[in-house]
Amino acid sequence: MVKITEKFYFDNDGTQYILVQQGTRQGIDRKTKKPTGELVNYTEIVGYYSSIGAMLEKCSRLLLADKIKSGDITTISEYISEMKRLKNEFADLISSISI
Repeated sequence: MVKITEKFYFDNDGTQYILVQQGTRQGIDRKTKKPTGELVNYTEIVGYYSSIGAMLEKCSRLLLADKIKSGDITTISEYISEMKRLKNEFADLISSISI
């Protein structure tokens, strides 16, 4: 897999791009559905995309949502600023690819 950020990666099966999220989270007991108190590693497929641009757009929306949830973004101006930063960062990545 190819790393995009600390928790987002992608893979390509020849026909589509697969956005994957990896990280650690609180373990959950499958029977009781209650936290076990231990951290476990996870890998989740976020979605399948026909273009790298669409995949990176989804990734940027998820990154923005995480920053809002964590309290790193608290105003609309911070949101817009971060959205522009991510858009520019991902646009630079896409423009560097010669297909």
